Amino acid sequence: MEHLLNETITIVGASAAGLFSAYLLAKAGLKVQLLEKSNTIGPPPRTLIVTRKIFDVLGPEFDLSDIIVNQIRKVGFFSPHCRESLAFKNPDLIIEREELLKLLARKAAGAGAEIYTNAERKDFSPAETEVLVDASGVKQSATTVALLQAEVEIPNGVDKEMVQVFFDTRKTKYFFWIIPKSKNEAAVGLIADNKVQAKNALDEFLATKNFKAKSYQQGRAPLFRPLTKVKRGNTFLVGDAALQVKNSTVGGVVAGLRGARALAESLIKGTGYQKEMRGLNWELTLHWLARRTLNKLTNKDYDKLLELLTPEVKKLLATYTRDEAARGALKLFLAQPRLLTFLLKIF
Repeated sequence: MEHLLNETITIVGASAAGLFSAYLLAKAGLKVQLLEKSNTIGPPPRTLIVTRKIFDVLGPEFDLSDIIVNQIRKVGFFSPHCRESLAFKNPDLIIEREELLKLLARKAAGAGAEIYTNAERKDFSPAETEVLVDASGVKQSATTVALLQAEVEIPNGVDKEMVQVFFDTRKTKYFFWIIPKSKNEAAVGLIADNKVQAKNALDEFLATKNFKAKSYQQGRAPLFRPLTKVKRGNTFLVGDAALQVKNSTVGGVVAGLRGARALAESLIKGTGYQKEMRGLNWELTLHWLARRTLNKLTNKDYDKLLELLTPEVKKLLATYTRDEAARGALKLFLAQPRLLTFLLKIF
């Protein structure tokens, strides 16, 4: 770490990955400044679902109790002619993105990081020696997808501990979801190739479920590519800027936090960033391969896929979270070899 003691580490972007990087580096005693071009940390609000892996990544010094709005213990999968469900060994967490960012900002500032809002890189004179971290989000060069969800009221009797996932390849090659926030509220949304497709498909889906949107939340997510460069000169990329996203579900919160920890370890120990990212890269490559497969499926294929969810397969899916693909993938194929037939569709 001595090689950085006289340097300023400038982080651009108050994303989850940027703020967590600031916290870890400042905690290690390094001089850190974070620049956020918006006038505040947090907005826009968005409901997120994450696995309990977030506890392992953040560490025991983070208390998430105030930002968890619900816990999900079951998931239901629906294709046009088939439905299956399973219970998680450990529940998923429903959190508010805005509150997570505010928590990370408080921890980073408490560790000694200087955080500036309404600030851009051009507003600051370069330090004599400086390390740059780009955590500013999706790049124009990235392949992206649209995320759109609506806040809705749900009728009594809906299981608030179950998230529902719907596959309909006529509307999107990804999926729709219903994520309960409470007994009476849920986030209903989908992933699609673009905003227009997302809005049209979501409106139709809401109508079929007799839901009325109270408000909308939208975003844009990049898709991971193997061998993505995460260092350009003296600039390190992290989070969405580094495409640290699980392509299968387009989830980037935990992956981005893992990227931030890998970056911090690299800078503190003087090791290679790619070396510290090996575990994360392997996970993301598996999700990239899964998404390439899923993009080829038809509605009939999804019917067949759900039929392969035997009790043994369900037990594995309930045990290994979406952020532990490397640990569970081989066991999954051993438990249900017929799943390998779906991989053939990408060749």
